[in-house]
Amino acid sequence: MIARADRLAWPALVMTAAALLLGGCGSVSDEAQDSSLRALEQPVPPPAKLAAPAPPDRCRGEFDSLPASRLPRPGRMPAGSLMERIHQRGTLRVGVDQNTLRLGYFDPATRTMKGLDIDLVRAVARAIFGRSKEPIENHIVFTAISTAQRESAIEDEAVDLVASAFSINCERKDKMYFSSVYHVAQQKLLVPEDSTVDSVADLRGKRVCATKTSTSIDNLYKTGVVRHPVKLRPDCLVELQEGRVAAITADDAILVGFNEQDPQTKVVGDCINIERYGMAINLAHSEFVRFVNGVLKRLGTDGLERIRRRWLGDLSALTGAEIARCNRAPERLRAAHAAEHRRQERRVIAGHAAWRRALSAPAIAQLYRCGHDCAYGASP
Repeated sequence: MIARADRLAWPALVMTAAALLLGGCGSVSDEAQDSSLRALEQPVPPPAKLAAPAPPDRCRGEFDSLPASRLPRPGRMPAGSLMERIHQRGTLRVGVDQNTLRLGYFDPATRTMKGLDIDLVRAVARAIFGRSKEPIENHIVFTAISTAQRESAIEDEAVDLVASAFSINCERKDKMYFSSVYHVAQQKLLVPEDSTVDSVADLRGKRVCATKTSTSIDNLYKTGVVRHPVKLRPDCLVELQEGRVAAITADDAILVGFNEQDPQTKVVGDCINIERYGMAINLAHSEFVRFVNGVLKRLGTDGLERIRRRWLGDLSALTGAEIARCNRAPERLRAAHAAEHRRQERRVIAGHAAWRRALSAPAIAQLYRCGHDCAYGASP
């Protein structure tokens, strides 16, 4: 009986509460009671989880890097730092492209790596291991990687840094750190020597080669060309030589090396985009980024310029005005292609309209017969 009384008391209690809530109305309807009971049966939702704090925006100041640190003496790296681990290991592991003349390539005559990127890697290694009678190359392990493998090599920590004409952009900065900019290049075209191509506009509908996941191939999006991605940079030169593509697009620092390998080619066109090179490092090692930036700072503008001239002397340094103009080039190319596409659409629409008008007009024979017979008052 007590249990039954409890069961009877519960709805009564609910009705009383509802009556108190709706006292201003003078009465409680069955609908209000049913609604209250249904509400009591609904499970209480768990408290909302607090949103995780947003990660730092690495693209605020797209080409900025971490401040340079004061360089410790070689062999006395800060405890717990990646530099200490590298010194204890005895080798600096570096991801490079070993097929890009002037930037990073294997010289079979000397059996050593050479190029602008390689000189900078040696400077980083000397800052860790110091100078001695032993060649600094003995403290560097070069790992050949493709353009598409650069990001995974850093994220998986297969290497300590990547120095491979690696362009800095916002998307990449969300996955890795970059050093300070050490070279500014401009994207251009390489074509056969007898080609009449002088710009991307001349290549609409034609195949243009670039490496997969490169900024060069991204910049061709919606420009009207047929993008032809390959795995390795030298693959593009083979594709051009065999006539499977009309042009190669890449940074001028890469194209001058191709031109040196095949003098029956030429670099043409205005700047397509500006590319700024940085050495890439895993997000877990901000101290190493500051260390590398300290090495670049110690080299200074003059030191970097000497290295640039040694390997890229044929290329003149860009002025600020040229960089500003070139930064707007991708948008101009896409806008020009979109405008041309709209003009073609209007021509097609006008052609269709003219054809429909021709089909709806009287036949020529009928017009001729009417003109002849109607002159004599006859019905057509």
